[in-house]
Amino acid sequence: MRAITLSGLLFVLVVISAGAATIHVPGDFDSIQEAADAANPGDEIVVDEAASDIYPWWSPPLIITKDLTLTGIGDVRIGQLEIRAADVRIRGFHLTQFGAGREPDEPHPYGSVAVWVVGEARLVMEDCLIRHRGLGIDVTAGGARVELYRCRLEEITSPIARVGHGSSLHAEACLFQSSFGDGIVAYGAARVTGTGNTVSVSGVPFAGDVAPGFVEPAFPATEASVLYPSEPYASLQEAVDAVRPGGELILAGGVHAGSVRVGKEMTIRAAADGEATVLQVEWFEDLSSRLAPTILVTSGGDLCVEGIDVIGPTAILVAGTGTVEIVDSVIRGQWYGLVVQSEAEAAVQSCQFLGARLAGIVLLGRSSAWVEESTLDLGMIGILLSGVDKAYGSYGPLAPGANRLELSDVRLVVGEEPSATTVGLLVVCAEVGELTWEQPLLALAIGYTGIYGGGPRLFAAPLAESSDRISGDVRIDPLIVFPVLPDVSDWWETLLVAPWDGTAD
Repeated sequence: MRAITLSGLLFVLVVISAGAATIHVPGDFDSIQEAADAANPGDEIVVDEAASDIYPWWSPPLIITKDLTLTGIGDVRIGQLEIRAADVRIRGFHLTQFGAGREPDEPHPYGSVAVWVVGEARLVMEDCLIRHRGLGIDVTAGGARVELYRCRLEEITSPIARVGHGSSLHAEACLFQSSFGDGIVAYGAARVTGTGNTVSVSGVPFAGDVAPGFVEPAFPATEASVLYPSEPYASLQEAVDAVRPGGELILAGGVHAGSVRVGKEMTIRAAADGEATVLQVEWFEDLSSRLAPTILVTSGGDLCVEGIDVIGPTAILVAGTGTVEIVDSVIRGQWYGLVVQSEAEAAVQSCQFLGARLAGIVLLGRSSAWVEESTLDLGMIGILLSGVDKAYGSYGPLAPGANRLELSDVRLVVGEEPSATTVGLLVVCAEVGELTWEQPLLALAIGYTGIYGGGPRLFAAPLAESSDRISGDVRIDPLIVFPVLPDVSDWWETLLVAPWDGTAD
């Protein structure tokens, strides 16, 4: 073995130290952004609280595009943070809009997101505080991941965090607090995991697939049957927590305020006392997410809802691989009645869908629904199918052979009378696996190019009688199906009408 000389050892140490430098702010640089721009991947930037005067909260967002570690010493405050396709670790920072001579309710001059993670980036935050009048964390770019350890997110306006497009959020021993709206919204195969967290919000704590254990249950799941309200349960969620797999929650007649999250097999049904049973959440017009559900079914959940009147921004949301059966119930969503995401499934029998502003039933991703002997009496759209992972917006990947919908003895009543702005069934940007219906329908395919530039075009063609199929290899982008021929309104006449050749323009 060749001996390592002293000069060779010194050379190795110099190379190692050069590859992982420690940069001080203030000192080596006057601002955190200057240090981040000059740093090499793997460097650590140590920021003293004196830098808060150099880099005040109302400055432009701190943008990190390299693999770096940032460590705060003392009360280090910045306004906003943006991570672009990098692996970043941040310790001991305060992201806040408060102080510095501005009132807390004044809007941030550079937008309303405290932390934005873009691209296939990874952000780890430890012992950080985020206080922001706007969205707390946005991790909706595909493949991004945020990990939070011992962090506090306080006074966030709705929602506290938004996770989408296959991204993930993991949190341990964190506080998520908002007096103004909802908690964590996840959609499009997004995953929320963690342990030992506290979520305290005025609206709905979760919308989307949240793993069991993110918040510790208030009671062990040991009871075969729980009546609510009853002692010792202070909330609907506590009563749900106490029901063992295969058990039931019985709601006494009357109005019950609050939302529930179900990740196990169970039933929620009305008591047989003859009084109407209503389950609803408070909804904030400007702050609540439209997908904020009164009842949330997550992966591992298999829920049966019987005889309940469910009211909320979204009455029922089924996420991940969850399943729901809804029987003899009334679904009153302010925005959506029933939303089925990802690979979830829903079966509906003898139900009424009333009053939703946007859509009664929404199928996203690869989800499925079976609807029998039900009525949809709504304001705008009866049923919406979308191969993308959001109800509106064409971003995100398509799910091949996406949705499956079966209708049997279903009555669609959309608006006072069908028109160009009221839609019985709408298929947006989807490759539809299977669609069956019983009543004759007229199909209209519209290219909404006018939204992104250019003018919209209208393509129309009748579909045949019942039992026709739209197979998975047919791309219709998008398809609108009316239960009857629509009226020709002034808005409709502004479209450029052309013969339909069987393809989308």
